[in-house]
Amino acid sequence: MQYFDLDLPEEIESSARERLVDEALLKNGSKLKEIAIPEHTLVIMVRRDDTFFVPKGDTELQLNDRLLVISDNNAEKVVQDLEEEEAEILTHWWMDFTRHTGRFIKVRWHKLLDDQKKRKK
Repeated sequence: MQYFDLDLPEEIESSARERLVDEALLKNGSKLKEIAIPEHTLVIMVRRDDTFFVPKGDTELQLNDRLLVISDNNAEKVVQDLEEEEAEILTHWWMDFTRHTGRFIKVRWHKLLDDQKKRKK
């Protein structure tokens, strides 16, 4: 559900979007100035329950607050590219992790079997 309904004229070359405050957003702190906001991006309004207000840097954000964010179209593209790159890095990391873990388990398993055989002799 969208709480902010804002259309910007194309000549402004900016975009407005809504962002839910979740645990990931608050990982570096709960103040607005502590959250990761891309360059050329502004949080211009917060909706908390049925209240709307303009935030400042020291505003304490809470889980489930909704932020109205305005950014240059270019900034939004940068954020999207970073999110895609992050997902790709995570996928490669997971594949490397499972491959190395599988090798480790295989080596340890063979060593345990060899040790067991030696003890039986």
